[in-house]
Amino acid sequence: MASILTNNHYPSGSVCQVVYGWAVQNNATVSAGNSSDLTYYTLSFTPKFPNSLCIYETTVTGHTSSDSGYVQFSLKDTVTGDTLQSNSYIAQGGYTHTEWIDIPIRSLFIPTHTNAMTIRLRATAFTGDFASNWSSGASRLMTVTEIAQ
Repeated sequence: MASILTNNHYPSGSVCQVVYGWAVQNNATVSAGNSSDLTYYTLSFTPKFPNSLCIYETTVTGHTSSDSGYVQFSLKDTVTGDTLQSNSYIAQGGYTHTEWIDIPIRSLFIPTHTNAMTIRLRATAFTGDFASNWSSGASRLMTVTEIAQ
């Protein structure tokens, strides 16, 4: 017998929404020792449940200006100012300054509320500057998949 799902009931482990948007690779450079939002990597998201598991995914193309340089990424909700991961960072890239690389980014967070969020990707550069201006104007897919618990 089929069950009818309403907005108030999703079986645990089921996907209750997928939100997506497009980030335009911009001419961003983050100087060594600094952090910065990657402006175009912004996604609006309103969780259906406060205890959902939410998976954020995208890619960034970039490189560092030094062979010993590297960059770390994190997620912020710019509405609340909250960092959305439990670790200090969710992805990293570096140790090459002559090649542009695609950096896959995937993170898990629990929203703890059902208010509208503005999720923004942040980059922190270490030792060398980080540039994400390869193929400026090309788009990268961003998604948040919400899984009911």
